[in-house]
Amino acid sequence: GDNPMSVVVFSDRTAVDIKSELVSQGCSDEHLTVQTVSGSKYDPTGTEYPVNLLRNMALSAVKTSHVVYADVDFWPSSDLHSTLSNQSVKEKFAADPKLATIIPVFQMYRRCKEYKDCRGPNIPFMPKKKNALFTLIKKKQASTFDPTNVGGHGSTKYMTWRDQEMGTLVDLPCIKSNRYEPYLA
Repeated sequence: GDNPMSVVVFSDRTAVDIKSELVSQGCSDEHLTVQTVSGSKYDPTGTEYPVNLLRNMALSAVKTSHVVYADVDFWPSSDLHSTLSNQSVKEKFAADPKLATIIPVFQMYRRCKEYKDCRGPNIPFMPKKKNALFTLIKKKQASTFDPTNVGGHGSTKYMTWRDQEMGTLVDLPCIKSNRYEPYLA
């Protein structure tokens, strides 16, 4: 789309090559910044994945006042942009440059029996709206993200979000763990 995006890829491909591919898939050439970290140069043994370096590089190229941080396997809801662009949310962001909002994340169980890239079978079942997500959860085909990692995600108010109206924000008065790993906007 036409929204600014900063992407860092752990790859031996060039940033120009990756940007060209992303533009061919619909990203705006004008608003897209792509950087790479060479896997063969960073870790020739192939045993390390520099998540902090990748995140920090992507954030260093941001040219907007606020950012949505997402991992490569993050599949945002179809209305995330419109929710964050809601006038009342935009006013709250404008009023507080340190405002961080938490995006609740969920995981869908794989539709492949073998452990491999499973996008093809999973994508048709990805919920597009909140009610479809909760239908998958009731069928035990999805859950909150990494439910065994209470320290990492236990502070997210999933049940509050379930009933929250679009465009409203809810305070998180207490973080339950110093290991909290929220997805932020």
